[in-house]
Amino acid sequence: MGSNNGLQLDYVDKGIGAVTGKAEDQGTFKMPSLRNVELTAPYMHDGRFGTLEEVIEHYSSGVKNGVNTGIQLPRGGFNFSAQEKADVLAFLKTLTDKTLATNPLYADPFKR
Repeated sequence: MGSNNGLQLDYVDKGIGAVTGKAEDQGTFKMPSLRNVELTAPYMHDGRFGTLEEVIEHYSSGVKNGVNTGIQLPRGGFNFSAQEKADVLAFLKTLTDKTLATNPLYADPFKR
């Protein structure tokens, strides 16, 4: 299962569509977990956004609506106010477990 996130109209990267060959799958990608999202930059399947703020701006006003753009995305984006953008960012940051992320028990074993 994937979703087209409205990044482009002419899909350079076909996503799941490259595997299935189906028109409705063109430009669709698996949606990752939001767990620890604050720590997982860069964002999107191709790393085009370096910050969560850029991602929020894309979903606010940068969505390009093609024939198979995800049904959860309104045409053109959500048009968030400045306060709504700040609220979405604050919410996303609540999904980060900094205690887990800094716990030496879960550190990269190759860096010891």
